Amino acid sequence: MKSLQVSEKTRKFWTVDALLGISAIVATVSGVYFLFFPLGYRGGRNPLYSTIVLFDRTTWDLLHTWFGLLMVVIAAIHLILHWDWVAKMTQKMLILIRGKACGLTAYGQFNMWLDFVLAFSFMLTAVSGVALLAITGIPVPEIASGILLSQTAWDMIHTWAGIVMVITTIVHLAIHWRWVVNVSRKIFFRSGSMRQAEAQTCSEKNSREAVA
Repeated sequence: MKSLQVSEKTRKFWTVDALLGISAIVATVSGVYFLFFPLGYRGGRNPLYSTIVLFDRTTWDLLHTWFGLLMVVIAAIHLILHWDWVAKMTQKMLILIRGKACGLTAYGQFNMWLDFVLAFSFMLTAVSGVALLAITGIPVPEIASGILLSQTAWDMIHTWAGIVMVITTIVHLAIHWRWVVNVSRKIFFRSGSMRQAEAQTCSEKNSREAVA
């Protein structure tokens, strides 16, 4: 039973990561829909505008928007929980950029740069997504014409930063897959074992009461 124990801190990390993963999957799948069936005028200039794949375009748009915003919020919580590690890795990165030894192995440096690219692409995806949401959703001419950049530019940034984010996330998940599997197994197996133990205790109690 001891091997199935998970600390409260680890359980908290796992819960946040699980919620982040779910929101990322929905945001990514809905983003893939718009990658293959891009925005445009309804009809001749975009004959695929009304294509339905499980849901219609409006539903996919709502899923992408709200789960994207949810992912940003959960990612912020994830960052806060891992802030000590982030600060330490940032310091090591600055040391490495100055050409000095930072105390990391080649694998550690790869993981550090991977996380940096993931974080940077996520930031670009989030910022461009909010900009697009404002441009298309706020009926003000000055905003509709673009915020710093045009809508097309923001859309390109959002698309390619999102693609980079998905690729680096897959690699990041592959690197930490053993941790994900081990902690998930402990959490779910321990929950099952506890329910089984409670059922057995209840059964024994009922048996004693029946004998009495």
